[in-house]
Amino acid sequence: MFHSSRSFAERCAGEACAMLERLRIRNFALIDAVELNLSKGLNILTGETGTGKSILLGALSVVLGERITDELFRSDKDPLEVEASFSVDDLKLPDWVGADQEGVLLILRSALKGKRAANFVNQRQTTQSALSKLGDDLVDIHGQHQHQLLLKPVTHGRFFDAYGELEELKERYAAKFNDYHKLLEGIKRLKRDLAQRREQRDFLAFQLSEIAKLDPKPGEVAGLKREQELLASAERREKMASRLIELVSEKEASILEGLALATQMLKDLAALDQSLQETLKTLTEAEVATDEMWRTLVRYRSSIEYSPQRLEEINERLFAFEKLCRKHNVDEQGLVRLRADLETKLSSIELDAEEIAKLEKEEARLRTEVVGLARELSEAREKTRDEFQRAVENQLEGFAMPKAQLAVEFPRSNDPDGLYEENGVRYRLAENGLEETQFLFSANPGEAPKPLARIASGGELSRIMLALKTVLVDSDQVPVLVFDEIDVGIGGATAETIGKRLKELARKKQILLVTHLPQIARYADAHFRVTKEVRKGRTLTRIKALDRKGRVEELARMLGGEEITDTVRAHAKELLEGTE
Repeated sequence: MFHSSRSFAERCAGEACAMLERLRIRNFALIDAVELNLSKGLNILTGETGTGKSILLGALSVVLGERITDELFRSDKDPLEVEASFSVDDLKLPDWVGADQEGVLLILRSALKGKRAANFVNQRQTTQSALSKLGDDLVDIHGQHQHQLLLKPVTHGRFFDAYGELEELKERYAAKFNDYHKLLEGIKRLKRDLAQRREQRDFLAFQLSEIAKLDPKPGEVAGLKREQELLASAERREKMASRLIELVSEKEASILEGLALATQMLKDLAALDQSLQETLKTLTEAEVATDEMWRTLVRYRSSIEYSPQRLEEINERLFAFEKLCRKHNVDEQGLVRLRADLETKLSSIELDAEEIAKLEKEEARLRTEVVGLARELSEAREKTRDEFQRAVENQLEGFAMPKAQLAVEFPRSNDPDGLYEENGVRYRLAENGLEETQFLFSANPGEAPKPLARIASGGELSRIMLALKTVLVDSDQVPVLVFDEIDVGIGGATAETIGKRLKELARKKQILLVTHLPQIARYADAHFRVTKEVRKGRTLTRIKALDRKGRVEELARMLGGEEITDTVRAHAKELLEGTE
């Protein structure tokens, strides 16, 4: 793993600034091992075609979360490693990042071919997705293919709203817009569920009425079965009780008469022999107990009810219980619970209807807020349009495009069901607002501005992109800008002007730039030459920070090609002196 050393204090000379300090690369494409120590301001990479300048920028993209593809591995065995060290003293970053005490942010990506990459931020492992989001806050990379972003209206809207400082308003609108649609989906879902339950309501009500008619009580069946058994045995129980009563007291030589006679005889005997007193006591108690038993039997016989009508009622109720339990495949307790469930479902239908009514009131309130914010955002964009157009055109004029026009249009989408209405016409609202933002361009007078995709050349796109970045420099919070051959399709005085503008832009941003033009390279705060060499049959990329003498030689090479004459060298020296 690479380790960071601190050299930023000298570079920033006590100023608070965020920048890319160092890029270290190992086993990446044509690079075996390279370290690039960067300066604040304008950092320029030059070198012959094919030396690997763009590979360096590709490595930067990888360490900031871009996918690692197989062709980037220099070796099948050795790990690919890219480390970037940032100074982030004055940069607000996500809480999970946690810069060290010196304000250094160290990002490392390491991978073996065929294996998943390991991602570290200040030695804490993280995901590629989180790293990519962090990278968007640190570096804005623009290569030739990135210019294609200018052909997409969504990019136009992002640039325009950033210039007008409308992001906070747009975020508030987008939050309300999303809340509104979530609420709308919730209402639709409730209505669907309510419609389905209302279709079932009659059936549920019928089921409930059946159970309510029976009106089951917990434990009722067991009680009914006990009562059923007693009623069914009433005649037999009455006969048995009568027979017992007769035996105890009503029949000649009944049990009570026999006990009374025996008690009297034992009294007489005990009077003669005191040892029989306990026996007499026992016999007396037996006589009393038998008399009490007789009285109990008399009361029991009197209490016996025989009601064929009540027995029939019980039988019918037990049959009704059995029928409903079988119908719903539940027991007695399940029938009681089912009644409660049906009552809940039926009442919830009415409660859902009330809830929908409440939500529809909330939907109307939120719709008013969304429409109001959409109108506010649209009006703010309209107010910003002229100023933005003038600012970009002023920059383009400095890029040898004095007659260029950049027009901003806000196309809307008609929709009969749209939320927004104006002059009797309804329009669709989207997450970005009422309208899209579209840049139209005309390079020459007399030509009506048209979409960039239809008329702008590669060189024009490069200049438009740089013009946009220049006017957005104060509102764009990303501290590092990377341009890979943004000078494609231009040269001469235009290149000179672009060099000056890049130099001005680099006062507020750190810039890393690949260029083939000496008119631009002359303005570098730090100049690096990228070369390639063949060692043991393998091509290697090398990078060297140039001193003043080296810069003169490199500018001369860029001016004169392979043969560098004294005249070319003198011209190169003049170019360099003109910026000092």
